[in-house]
Amino acid sequence: MDCKDRKTSNTDKLRNQFSKSYDMHIVPAVKNNSYVSRGRGSGGLATMWKKSLTKYVTKMPSDNPRLLGSKFSFPDSNILLINCYFPCDPRKDNFDDTELVNLIADIRSLIVISDCFNVVLAGDLNCHFEHC
Repeated sequence: MDCKDRKTSNTDKLRNQFSKSYDMHIVPAVKNNSYVSRGRGSGGLATMWKKSLTKYVTKMPSDNPRLLGSKFSFPDSNILLINCYFPCDPRKDNFDDTELVNLIADIRSLIVISDCFNVVLAGDLNCHFEHC
């Protein structure tokens, strides 16, 4: 990777690489500290689909950077695809679950406003399904 590539955002890289065949909704990664310009951002979500489906797709409104909802309104049914980035489990007894509870509430709000009965929850769930 040369210096020019490092100055291109990941959002631009996705759009440049895939925009001929795919459309997409993107929520860029965020940094909690505006004074830090180096290092990795937190989160970042992208949902992509073939361009032929674009006429059916609507981005659902959300202010949560861990959430990206895309509604697919097909002639026979609607599907809400929720792409999410759940917080990591810090493996502490005194876990502050505020961010997790807010994310779940925002997911519920997306489902309600979408008016969809078919919902797909995908993304980085940061969980282990061994005991489910």
